[in-house]
Amino acid sequence: MKRLLPIILIIAMAIGLVSCSLEDVGGFMGFMSKNVYGIKANMQDVKDATKKIDDAVLEDEDGNIIIDLDQAAKVIDNIGDITASPQKKEEFQKQLAEPVAEGKGEEVQAALQDSIEVVKGTLPNPDDIEDEKAKDVVNSISDILHKAKESISDNPTKGDLATVAVINDMAKLAIEIAADPEMVNDPDKAVKVADRGLSALNTLKVVSEVAGVNLLEGIDVSAMMSDLGKSRDGEDDDLQKYFAMASKNVAKLVSLITKDGKLDIGEDSKSGKYYWVLSQARAVMASYELMAKPYISKDKDIENLDTIFTDSRIKRNLTPDDLILYFECVMMTTSQNVKVFDEERKEYVHWDDEFKSFIDNNYDALMDLGNRSKDITDYLDSNPLMKDLAEKAMDEVTNKDESWNKLGTIAVLIAKANWDKFLLEVAGVSTFSELVENM
Repeated sequence: MKRLLPIILIIAMAIGLVSCSLEDVGGFMGFMSKNVYGIKANMQDVKDATKKIDDAVLEDEDGNIIIDLDQAAKVIDNIGDITASPQKKEEFQKQLAEPVAEGKGEEVQAALQDSIEVVKGTLPNPDDIEDEKAKDVVNSISDILHKAKESISDNPTKGDLATVAVINDMAKLAIEIAADPEMVNDPDKAVKVADRGLSALNTLKVVSEVAGVNLLEGIDVSAMMSDLGKSRDGEDDDLQKYFAMASKNVAKLVSLITKDGKLDIGEDSKSGKYYWVLSQARAVMASYELMAKPYISKDKDIENLDTIFTDSRIKRNLTPDDLILYFECVMMTTSQNVKVFDEERKEYVHWDDEFKSFIDNNYDALMDLGNRSKDITDYLDSNPLMKDLAEKAMDEVTNKDESWNKLGTIAVLIAKANWDKFLLEVAGVSTFSELVENM
């Protein structure tokens, strides 16, 4: 199983870059059952939500654009009604794809960047926060704001604005946590944090551009995990089958991070499509971590995570898709910080450089993965640096000192998905700590 991990992770990151929602994999038929007679949905909820975003864009007396992120964040209140209807969700996402202000893209970009800087200025200084959990929340949100400011495009969409507004709402929660650390230390007081984290997550799944693509649509995730678990010696045929099944969704996702067949990293800055997807992934990751934070022990003893599965206060109200989405976001964002030494070149290789080469050299194969998945594996076999980078990222994720909160969040999400017994059985272990050690 471990030999397969780099390939699984590389493909997941290459084709997923997943801030995409996997929520509909198991729920699509349930959504459809609510509208089996083809009755046209009332779009008033969509109109109300769109108006909240439009009303967040103002002009001062000199004609300069100003963004009211608090106003835009009110869209969170409409998400539940919109996601209850596939017609409403589809229509809302069409409107989210429109530019914030036609012909004023760069002005909107500057206004959003200014707004983000204002939000960053409201966060407390982490050095002044004694509680480690509260400090971690503030540091995380500050980093997300910084990366979002860097990656805003020069023609932001309404969905981009809504995404920044959700991050702003999480920043406000971080300020509350810094003032009252018990919000993330006492599980009995965690309802507010968990609910706010869930609201942010559900909104990001709708307003994020890549949220409309389900990488694993039509794939039985449990069956896939069982197949891979049985194939611990590394049978590539099992992987090829699932890559082929996800081919169409792979093509959709690759198109979201590329331009003219190349990874879009921006010409002179980090404002390319690729980096904006990374910013969305960080926001999605943070929303999960806010939900999980109160249940993670401060004591970084890996065996302390085993007790999460017996914590009766953790509601089992998510699905395995949430676990997969979070894990992929973690791997994707962690990979940005890794590098490996290339013996042949006698220099360090950074993730972004090798990832760009991987996408640029395999664009056609990724767009037709169902027929050309062997091209991908052949490329990785001949150029092992991507596998080395993925392994290094995996090592960082499973290092309890560096990634304690991420490991804890993974454990909480396994529990919330009621997937602990199944996953441990597939992995051939009896505890979560043993699973981490084996990885």
